Amino acid sequence: MNTLTTTSRKVKPSIRSLRISDAVNGVRALVITQGGERTGYMLKEIPVDFGRGFRLDKYAAGQGSDPTEGGYDVHLDEQLGDSCTCKGHTYKGKCKHADAVRFLAGRGTL
Repeated sequence: MNTLTTTSRKVKPSIRSLRISDAVNGVRALVITQGGERTGYMLKEIPVDFGRGFRLDKYAAGQGSDPTEGGYDVHLDEQLGDSCTCKGHTYKGKCKHADAVRFLAGRGTL
């Protein structure tokens, strides 16, 4: 008889809320809340060769799921796919930063 043992792993809830401010000098405030954890970013569109690029800088050091990082670059591209410089996207291929920016851009907010 074979026995399969699995290890349960902690999975972050997928339900998120987003709050975004109006742009002031091309910069917006973005707050992503996930699983009760709130992280604030300054969001600015940056020039890229193709697609659209965005820089998300954290309000304060030590926030978010990776407290060692100060911010992330998100690149939206329909042909090549979206990307982010965070560890979640690097290792899992998806993250809350790219999801949030893609959602806001799709709504015409950005």
